[in-house]
Order: sequence, then structure tokens, then C-alpha cells
Amino acid sequence: MSRPMPLLVPTLVGVALCVVAAAVAALISGGVVGPEGARTGAVAGAVGLVFPALTACLIMLLRRREGMAAYAALAFAGFLALFLVKIAAFATGLSVVLAAGWTHAATAYGTLAALGIASLAIDLIVVNGIRVDPDSR
Repeated sequence: MSRPMPLLVPTLVGVALCVVAAAVAALISGGVVGPEGARTGAVAGAVGLVFPALTACLIMLLRRREGMAAYAALAFAGFLALFLVKIAAFATGLSVVLAAGWTHAATAYGTLAALGIASLAIDLIVVNGIRVDPDSR
């Protein structure tokens, strides 16, 4: 039997990463670019909250399938599909942030790219934690 996937830990870690990335991006780009960069870093960090929210939604959906023989395969396929969804969310989020006239493109891209990579690392840790009972293979 597989161990239940945690929901709270990856979600809290993802939210904490978004807050830290927004603060770091705002401080660094605020010093380099000025107020425009600070605002962009903060807004891009807030938009990046979509990434841990998507992971939490997938984990909640997968919890309904726990105990099934194909649970690990479903979880793996779900996280692969989530990877593609996060690529689309990255492109959409970047477009939304850049659509505002007061944003700095490099700051928005860097913040969202860092958050996307961190979110995928969290997903990898969660998938690696899925264990399957040898009898169910």
C-alpha cells in the first residue's frame, strides 16, 4: 500500500518560496532598477502563487485514488501533466505581468522562472515519496 501524499507540507513550502522570492526579487530589482523593479518583483511573486496551488489541487485529486493498484502510475502521469500545465501557467503569468505598463520584463521573467523551477523541485520530492506495495505491481 502506498503512503498517503502530504498536502500541507508541499503547499506551505511552495507558498513560503513565493513569499521569499517576491521579497528577494523586490529588494534586488528595487536596488538595480528602482521602484518599477520592486513592484514587478512583488507582483510576479504573487502571481507565482499559482504554482503551489496547482500542486495542492493535484494532490487533492490524487487522494481520491489512493489504494488503487494503479495509484503510482496515476500520480506519475498526473505530475507529468501538471508539468505541462505549469509551463502554460508560466507563459500566461508572464504575459499578464508584462501587460501592465509599469513592469520590468527581466524582473518578471526571473522571478517567475525561479518560482517555476522551485515548484517543479517540490513536485519531484512529492513524487519521489510515493511508495507502492510490492504486491500491487
